[in-house]
Amino acid sequence: MNRNFRIIQAFELLFTEESYDEYSKVYSRQFKRSQSFEDAQKVVEAQSVLVQHTSIEDGAWFLWGTNAQDNVNGYEWFTGNVGPVVDGEEAELTEEALDESHMDGYGQGPVLIKCLLDDPTQAKGNIVLISGGGFIERSNPAEGYAAIPCFNALGYNCFLLQRRVAPFSYEDIAMDMQRAIRLVRYHAEKEGWGGQDMIAAAGFSGGGGTIMAAVRLAYGELTPADEGATSYIPDEIDEVNSDLDVANFAYGVQASLLYTEDNPNWPATYITYGNEDTVEGVIEGCTSLYEMIKDAVPAQIYMVDGAHHGFGVGQSSNVPEACAQWPIQADAFMMDNKGFSVNRSQIASENEEVNDSEIPEKFTKAKSFYGFYTFTNSDVYFAMNEEETEFHAEYTVMHRQNVIEGTVEDGVVTVTYNAIGFADDDAQMMYEDAISIEDPWEPIVRE
Repeated sequence: MNRNFRIIQAFELLFTEESYDEYSKVYSRQFKRSQSFEDAQKVVEAQSVLVQHTSIEDGAWFLWGTNAQDNVNGYEWFTGNVGPVVDGEEAELTEEALDESHMDGYGQGPVLIKCLLDDPTQAKGNIVLISGGGFIERSNPAEGYAAIPCFNALGYNCFLLQRRVAPFSYEDIAMDMQRAIRLVRYHAEKEGWGGQDMIAAAGFSGGGGTIMAAVRLAYGELTPADEGATSYIPDEIDEVNSDLDVANFAYGVQASLLYTEDNPNWPATYITYGNEDTVEGVIEGCTSLYEMIKDAVPAQIYMVDGAHHGFGVGQSSNVPEACAQWPIQADAFMMDNKGFSVNRSQIASENEEVNDSEIPEKFTKAKSFYGFYTFTNSDVYFAMNEEETEFHAEYTVMHRQNVIEGTVEDGVVTVTYNAIGFADDDAQMMYEDAISIEDPWEPIVRE
């Protein structure tokens, strides 16, 4: 019965609010205090009057498919595959351990609850919402549930991620996040929804940590099989890119889980937090992340004066009114960064051809190659003057085409021009790649 309640709890949004509230009261009063047969029967009776306004088939996606069925008193419930687990997982993922989880039970898997606009084709974006609760629970009522009508009203199809929680690991939860992004992108294209150029996520507290987990560990083309889930077999969903256009963090960045250079496709990033947040590491994490990425990708940070941890989307009467402004700011930020997560193959194809006529006359020869650098992996068009004392390079960094120019003396590069003002150190590595490649310099032919 406890397992069944937890499954029902994960699908709360598919029930009428009135019937779910009545059921919850009975469960809390009769079952949590006493697990006698008589009290369990009262819970079953209450469950029988639950009213769904949306079927599970229409209202949710199981992240990893469906594999179990629990039929309780004529009420049919399906639970998803638990999901791929990274090899070497320390937690004991036994039936007993999972049943002791704060949120879920054995056999219950992560799901994505769909909250679409009346006409999904008119959406201006699609956003995955992740409630907080660290990595041990999901604080849906004050965060994810409140955010859905807020972002629906702003014109977004919303998807609430009921992610795995402890005893599953940070790496396993990252897999749930990247799978959610892929499902949204896959179905948006398949169903012809609007906003296909804005696939975003908004995470509250531990929900922000879930976004960070995916951005750090499960980005781009990576699948669970790449992350150590050796028994996992990728499917057609895994063929879809899992990069976000925009990541929105609401008091959801811990100082210990910050930016990594490994991901060349870091999303545009919006951050909000309260200056009276007392959760250890949050203020430091939010401000540090912003400083780390502000010169690399579009980034915006909004500090709410007088706000503590957990202000959600500002709907509660006990939080500063300014807390309700961040979704509006985030909306504008997302619209400014539509299509930011350009597929790497598209980036490469866009940069295969360089218009030689736009390269200054003093550069007479060039090489094209692919390189791996501190802030990017990219195709590079590297041109030099005849004396090889000056250079001009074109490449892509953080989704933006960059042009850098400079001088060379005794093999040491000095950057004199950088179009985006970032990643000067990459120029030295590009120069060294250019002169070490055995392919001959090709003359630049101008019309």
